[in-house]
Amino acid sequence: MGVLYLSHRTLQAFADQAGLALTQHQLLDYYRSTQRTLNHELEETRLSLMVTREKIRSLPEKWQERIEEGPLKTRSKKMLAVLDQVDRVAESALSIVIEGETGTGKEMVASSDGLQMDAG
Repeated sequence: MGVLYLSHRTLQAFADQAGLALTQHQLLDYYRSTQRTLNHELEETRLSLMVTREKIRSLPEKWQERIEEGPLKTRSKKMLAVLDQVDRVAESALSIVIEGETGTGKEMVASSDGLQMDAG
């Protein structure tokens, strides 16, 4: 019959290694779960982007340029209508007043597409 001698240090080292292996396994599970979640979110974002691009393609050409290349970027139909009015006014010699609450983008609209803003 054989005798096996395990010191306290040997048992402690074995327990430490087992703990590390368990922690590594838990981290790997967490990583895989997170990776699946991120891949799912990425796919949803790609699908949403495809839908948005299709919506942009279905807009009138004038509005497409606004969304894709203009200084003011928007998908709001109301804002696109405002920008359409800005385009029409910019072609005239009329003076205009832009009114709105603080933070609504009055200065951005006034400085877009050739409108000369006179804050006097």
